[in-house]
Amino acid sequence: MSAAVAAGVSLPHRLSGAIRRRPVAVLIVGAMIGLGAARLVVPGAGHAWRITAAGLVDGSAWSRLLLAPFTAAPLGGWIVAVVAAAVALAFAEPRLGSRRTALVWAVGGVVGALVGLVSALVGAMLQADGALEVRSEAFADVTPALLAVVVAVGMRDRSGRMSWVPAAAAIVVGAVLLYSGDPRDIGRLAGVAVGVIAGMAAGGRFARSPRPSGRHALARRVLALATVGVAVGPLIVFFGPRHPGVLSLLGGALVAQPTWTAGTLASGLGVLNVAVMVLMLVAAHGLLVGTRAGALLAIAVHVVVGSVGVGGYIVPAIAEHWFAWRSLGDVEFDGALLAVAVVPLGLAAVIALRLRDFEVRAAPGIGIRSFAAIGGAIVVSVSAYALIAAAAGAQPDEILAGVNSRFLPPGVLNVLGLEPVTLDATVRVVGRWCGLALWAAVVVVAHRAVLSVVPAGEDAAAAAGMRSRLRLYGGGTLGHMATWPGWRIWLDDAGATAIAYRTVGRVALALGQPVGPAADEAGAIARFSRWCEDRGWSPAFYSAPSRLQPVFDELRWRTVSVGSEATVRLPGFSLSGKRKQNVRTAVNRAEREGIEARWLAPSELSPHLWAEVRRVSEAWTASRALPEMGFTLGGVDQLHDPEVRLMLAVDSDERVHAVTSWLPIWEGNALVGYTLDVMRRGGEAMPGVIEFLIAQTAFRARDAGLDRISLSVSPLESSVTTRRVDRWISRLGRLVEPLYGFRSLAAFKGRFDPVYEPVLLAFPGEGAMPVTMTAVVRSYLPDVSIGAALWASRGVLRQLARA
Repeated sequence: MSAAVAAGVSLPHRLSGAIRRRPVAVLIVGAMIGLGAARLVVPGAGHAWRITAAGLVDGSAWSRLLLAPFTAAPLGGWIVAVVAAAVALAFAEPRLGSRRTALVWAVGGVVGALVGLVSALVGAMLQADGALEVRSEAFADVTPALLAVVVAVGMRDRSGRMSWVPAAAAIVVGAVLLYSGDPRDIGRLAGVAVGVIAGMAAGGRFARSPRPSGRHALARRVLALATVGVAVGPLIVFFGPRHPGVLSLLGGALVAQPTWTAGTLASGLGVLNVAVMVLMLVAAHGLLVGTRAGALLAIAVHVVVGSVGVGGYIVPAIAEHWFAWRSLGDVEFDGALLAVAVVPLGLAAVIALRLRDFEVRAAPGIGIRSFAAIGGAIVVSVSAYALIAAAAGAQPDEILAGVNSRFLPPGVLNVLGLEPVTLDATVRVVGRWCGLALWAAVVVVAHRAVLSVVPAGEDAAAAAGMRSRLRLYGGGTLGHMATWPGWRIWLDDAGATAIAYRTVGRVALALGQPVGPAADEAGAIARFSRWCEDRGWSPAFYSAPSRLQPVFDELRWRTVSVGSEATVRLPGFSLSGKRKQNVRTAVNRAEREGIEARWLAPSELSPHLWAEVRRVSEAWTASRALPEMGFTLGGVDQLHDPEVRLMLAVDSDERVHAVTSWLPIWEGNALVGYTLDVMRRGGEAMPGVIEFLIAQTAFRARDAGLDRISLSVSPLESSVTTRRVDRWISRLGRLVEPLYGFRSLAAFKGRFDPVYEPVLLAFPGEGAMPVTMTAVVRSYLPDVSIGAALWASRGVLRQLARA
């Protein structure tokens, strides 16, 4: 049976199996479809099942509350609700269990509807505007039930992938409530609360994110989420029913009532409308990663928005004596007036007081360059607008008066009461696009500024001390790589434990394991993690030994097996046995052809042998589809290290056929073994020449009384494939085989009958997986362009197309 036929046969079986494992999802979605269909078919069904706040008084709503988790008011909302429920329940039921999913859905829906209804009724009694508008509207909404289920899953999540969901749901729903003033949003907030309580009752926590967080991480996340809530709240509210909330006037200052049509988008008005919101989101990104520039940008944006609110709303209100409260409606309106200034200025004050939480400094000179770039953009865009307007016949006073309406967002114009100047249609469109170009430049420059940090240099003193630590404590088979250029050394406060790392983007990639007392490994990893988070970096450990798995589990980190290390135990090593037949053949052939294995320190190589080594290496590199890899794979530059040893295959004419290099492994100030690093063979070398050199190295190390040699790690080839992500990495290894031959390398090492141990990539939760994986790839291939990678990967792409 072909693969296509097999896939066609297995798909229905997989689909039916997935449905059988989700009975509650099937029942709830079926009930929603049935009730929705009945509303369309049965006359008067929609009115008979109507749930309103007024119904709490006459008693008609109480018997209908159980229908709240299964209904939606308009037909379009019903279709969206069915799709959303199907996706959320299919995702949640395997994680919560069928009974708990049903209970959380039902309780969240009923409690959310009841809280919303009571809020509307109480608000109507107090003559609150928003409650009066919805007192007789239908509360047919599955959103509280959806939120309860999704938040409960986030509370129980241990991987870190969804640990942000409860806080994000509470902040987004709370922001929408403050902007809209809709009592139904109070019900949705109640649904979030039900999800939190259900998750805690099932063994969850408020923070299922990986621990430990840095001492500044919580403040950064809260302030970033608050800024995001202020920014996107108006946009969310404008797509729903409009009610006057506490922050409704602030929403109008940030984003004017949208009229996103083809005409407004073409004229640039629709895009210019969200300029302040986008700048706030850039500031929130800076707050999240902990940069001082991001904090200063957030303070500046909040102060400007608050000042606009003071000048446009509060000062005129005081002048007109508006703060005279005669009814609840007056209190609501005046509260909305005050919120225009209090919320942004309050956020600016809090961020200013918490500046110590934003320790990541900007790169030198970035502030001056950013102001210069923005100043240049202002000059260019305003000059372009003035020249175009003058060419169209506009007078100088008209051009000057039209600058505001062409370069300021509509919401700011409305608050300040500035009337747009009537100009030629072409001038209006071009002028707005000049303003849009200016704001785009401001956003780009601001984003680069908030993410531009002091580059990580190298600490020569710490690197020199790393060699003595490696001799004393050992650093695993990859420990000696920490002495290579490009690695930085983190030292704990006591100075006993060191960790080698390099920064790639926002990721701090640590090498292997801590170098220090074994009893302090767990504590050192936790302290290094906090230190990284305080600097806005996401920590990760690459090629960590599997014995550290319990440490990462305690931290609630995610681990992925990224390869297997092959180790040859030297006591009793020989070439006997069927598996080593190819190695014996290579050794015998080398003897017949007069090829000698030479074990040399770098200082012992003659100029001729160095030239031969470079020739072999350059020929090998030229034969590869992609350039020579770096990171944990050494090259010719690393061969000059005085502690490295080279094993060369040299014939009687002093011609080098192959090169291998070996890194020392230390424990307790004693040399216990070597790690294979560089392997290069010439194009005309005999088959099996690398096997010959490894065998000779093993014999020499065994006779010297050493314990082991490591054949290093075979990337993307793991003996552990029990989890989905591990199977995905193994599949990726098969795909990239034409480029680097990782699987062939692993099969080659198997000829020495080694002991395999998986090595791990550990990072704080699945949410950090994409950036961490990207950082690993960029570390191995820092100079490869996208075009070169695609061209070299054309064979892999053809395999994917045929799959």
